[in-house]
Parts: sequence; structure tokens; C-alpha cells
Amino acid sequence: MITNIDFNNIVQDLNRTKLEPYWEEYFSFQNKAPDLHTITEKALRDAVETVKVKEETFFDSQRIIGKILTSFGQKHNFHRQFIEQFPDLN
Repeated sequence: MITNIDFNNIVQDLNRTKLEPYWEEYFSFQNKAPDLHTITEKALRDAVETVKVKEETFFDSQRIIGKILTSFGQKHNFHRQFIEQFPDLN
């Protein structure tokens, strides 16, 4: 689901044929590794909630995602599981 910062659905019917091919990697991750996807979705939602209570009007998603992935490496074996399930994805 593609949402705005308030998690309201902004795309009613997603036409996957119009998306860039790399999006298929995301859908594969979402469908084939629901446990890892749930962990990442929760972490990203928590990060958005943290930013929403601050006075900042935007956040750098690349930096936030980098911090999330770094924290996964410190807390559990997310990276090992991801690489085992998706050796060809980044």
C-alpha cells in the first residue's frame, strides 16, 4: 500500500505494470518473507511516527532506512535471513 505520512491510502488501485521493474523485488520480499517484511514495516512506521512529533517537515528516507538496517544488524540476524532468502536482491 502506498500511503501519505498519515498512512492514508493515496493509491486506490495500484497498476503494477506501470511501476519500474525494481518494484518487483519489493513485492517478492513482501510475499515471500512476510516475517521480515513485518519487522521492516514496523520499524519504518515507528520512524515516521518519531518524525511526526518533531517540528521537522520532512525526513531523509535514505538515511532513516540506513539507520534501521544498521540497527537490524545489531539486534538480530535480519541480514543473514534476507541474504539466504534473496541472494540476488539488494
